[in-house]
Amino acid sequence: MAGIAFREPEVEDAARILRWRTDPRVAAMMTGEVADDLAAQQRWLEACRTRPDYCHWIVEIGGEPAGLLSLAGYQPESRRSSWGFYIGDESRLGFGGFIPPHFYNWAFGRLGLETLDAEVFEQNRAVIDLHRLHGYRERPEADRTVLKQGESRRLVALSLHRDDWNRQRYRRFDADFPTATWAARPAHLAVQAG
Repeated sequence: MAGIAFREPEVEDAARILRWRTDPRVAAMMTGEVADDLAAQQRWLEACRTRPDYCHWIVEIGGEPAGLLSLAGYQPESRRSSWGFYIGDESRLGFGGFIPPHFYNWAFGRLGLETLDAEVFEQNRAVIDLHRLHGYRERPEADRTVLKQGESRRLVALSLHRDDWNRQRYRRFDADFPTATWAARPAHLAVQAG
């Protein structure tokens, strides 16, 4: 299997990320709409660095950029956050199932989260099934409907608690998630920034 690694995005990644985010396959699964505007994408990347509740990484497969993973709504007091990812490089779609275990091991082990939340469009059964395989539980009380391209679409809410994550089974999925540019980087992560 090709090596999987994660790095913080640079402004120079803006064109690639914009291409991914505006690709119809990826855009169909995102809750928001992204304008095809490179300058706006560059500003968004810069602004992300000042957000205390948000951090993201380029997913690299075999040394090549393949997607984006983000942590959003980070709440250090409750040790909870939302997250999501996509594979933007269509030739790397088969690696999608290998990305989450790397993140879970880091989020629960290194970052110290207790709960990860996710929202998935109900028609994206493959991702919902993958989340269930990893120990997520659905939270129907938190499901919501969003308007996407003029159509109401239901988002399924799921949560994974650290006690439901089988770290032992997935222990080989270990990766560094650099946080040098994260505005709210917890002090215990500063040691790994180097």
